[in-house]
Amino acid sequence: MQAETMKAALRAAGLKPSEINYVEVAANGMTYSDASELSALTETFGGQFGSDKIPLGSVKSNVGHAHVASAIPQIVKVLMQLKDREIYPFIKADPMNPNLKFEASPFKLQRELAPWTPSEAKGNNRCRALVNSYGLGGSYASLIIEG
Repeated sequence: MQAETMKAALRAAGLKPSEINYVEVAANGMTYSDASELSALTETFGGQFGSDKIPLGSVKSNVGHAHVASAIPQIVKVLMQLKDREIYPFIKADPMNPNLKFEASPFKLQRELAPWTPSEAKGNNRCRALVNSYGLGGSYASLIIEG
């Protein structure tokens, strides 16, 4: 369902996965669910993008899981990053979940503060984020934020 929800968000926005240059993940810190989320993201975004991997971040390691309001801190973080034109580092990611296989995905864990610039080489002139969220009750939500 996660992959289908993300694909539906991309369709609704009229975008291809290659037009997204940041993903804010739910990453609730559970071994199985985080690996499942990365798998759904990889299914949604397809194969490798070479060395130009999409940065992943999550505010959950800062604030915990907000239960039914799970997506709210994620959205606020993405809006702040767009305002600052920076991608904030993913904190408290160690020890790394051994079930996360980033080498087999088009993603990288964003570990340092970095400028957020669109990929003009891919014809992408906008900063766009996909927010992937799910609540403890099993609901999924994905949305695209552009700025």
